[in-house]
Amino acid sequence: LKCTDESGRIIEERSTRDMLRELKDLCIQNNPEEIKEWINEQEHYDMMRTVMDQKVIYYQSDDEKRLAFYPLDQEKGRKGFFYYGSWDGEEWNGNGCLYWIGFDDVTSEREAYYYEDEWDHGQPLNMIQTMRTYMGQRNIEAADAFMTQKSCQFVLSLLSEDECYNQIDAENIGAGLYFIDNQVYCYYGQWDNMERSGEGIWMTPEFAEYYIFEGTW
Repeated sequence: LKCTDESGRIIEERSTRDMLRELKDLCIQNNPEEIKEWINEQEHYDMMRTVMDQKVIYYQSDDEKRLAFYPLDQEKGRKGFFYYGSWDGEEWNGNGCLYWIGFDDVTSEREAYYYEDEWDHGQPLNMIQTMRTYMGQRNIEAADAFMTQKSCQFVLSLLSEDECYNQIDAENIGAGLYFIDNQVYCYYGQWDNMERSGEGIWMTPEFAEYYIFEGTW
C-alpha cells in the first residue's frame, strides 16, 4: 500500500493512512450509499478535508484501480472530491466513481454526492452520450433537466475555461459540454477539427424556454 502527496512523498501520518485504507476497502466493496454515509460523518469529513487540501493520492501498486483525492476550489464552490476507478497513467480511463461534499441550498447542511461513469481519458462518456441523444432529438426540456442535475453541474465544473467534453461522429456531428463563468453550456451540431464549425445549437439550463443561439458557427 502507498499513500503519497502530490510530490510523491509517502504520507507517514498513521490516522490519515488508516482512514484512506478504510475508505479504499469500502470502494472495493462498491456500495455507494455506504461510502456517502461514511464520508458525511463529521470525523471522516474533517480528516478528508485535510487530505484534500494536500492533494493526496492513495493506491495499491498491484491494483488497476486507484483512489485519488483532489483539493477544494473556493472559486468554484467545490469542497474537495475523490475519484476511485481505473486509470491510464495520470488520467481517469475506464469505469470510475466521483464522490464529493456539497451543501443543501435550503438548509446549508453538507451532503455527500456520487457519480459513476465510463471515462475516456477523463471524459465522462455516458454523460456526453445522454446530452447528444437529447440534443439530437431537439428535446430541449430533457436536456435542460439533465444539465441542471448536481452530478452534471459538478462534473463539468472540473473543466478549465478552454476545455470541453465532446463526442463527435464520423459525419462531424456531435455534442460538447462546457463550464464557463460558473455556468454549464452545451453545443450540438457540426464540428471541424474538434471546434464548433457549421450549423449548431448553443444552450444553457439558465434559459430553459429557448436556445441561447441556433445558427452558423
